[in-house]
Amino acid sequence: MLVVELSKEKTAVSLYELGFEEPVQAITSVVPRDEVEVSRRDEVQRHRLTHLQWHLKASAQLADRLFREKGTDLIALIGEEGLVKEFEDYLPKAMKERLVGTFRLSPEDGPNQRRAALEGLLAEQRKREEEAALGELGFYKGHGRLAEGLETVIDAANLFLMRQLFLDDRLAKAGYVCRSHHFLSLTSGSCPFDNEPLEPAENVIDELVEIARLHGVEVRLVMDRQDLLAPYDGVAAVLVTAVPIEELRTVSVTS
Repeated sequence: MLVVELSKEKTAVSLYELGFEEPVQAITSVVPRDEVEVSRRDEVQRHRLTHLQWHLKASAQLADRLFREKGTDLIALIGEEGLVKEFEDYLPKAMKERLVGTFRLSPEDGPNQRRAALEGLLAEQRKREEEAALGELGFYKGHGRLAEGLETVIDAANLFLMRQLFLDDRLAKAGYVCRSHHFLSLTSGSCPFDNEPLEPAENVIDELVEIARLHGVEVRLVMDRQDLLAPYDGVAAVLVTAVPIEELRTVSVTS
């Protein structure tokens, strides 16, 4: 996530990832001081506004460039509310759409408060994204393109029919795997492709995620709105095409 901290004299840009913040670049602007002769106050005020506009425009250009160069997909803003609102007007539409939120730090706030605020923004964004994605599962179910429950999802995975995979991040289950043929099972037996014994897997969910990613399936571990995944027993998969459930069981372990 790109973090832009704004003041009237300075803009500092950093990258925030996995709890760590790395400074990237900063720019400063010399703004005329407030203490001036009465006869020049209007002139200086206009000058200050012009400098501020230049500063905000340059800051937005810097943020836009770094947003693209660093390959980030989210942006957070820190600063006084009015200044941040004005700055948003200079941002490209694509960046505004990826704005997760804004906040202001007091002089007494330290690194821990800053990190907590950034993590809070990310948590809220993750929750919104989970709600939007899980809200579409009913549509796919109505069109016969949803596998529900671990056993049925594994059947879909064994037939390479998954397009998207949704998992409660707390889910864990022992099972069996053939890593050579990317075959999974909840019961022991032999792989139907080479008749070799399946290997025990301490957590077949980990194997499912790894195989899904190897085959280009979009995987989402649901961390906040598990309640929306509960009707599907904590795991669901959107299929590439509508498939009757009974056809998902055409490949199974051999005893």
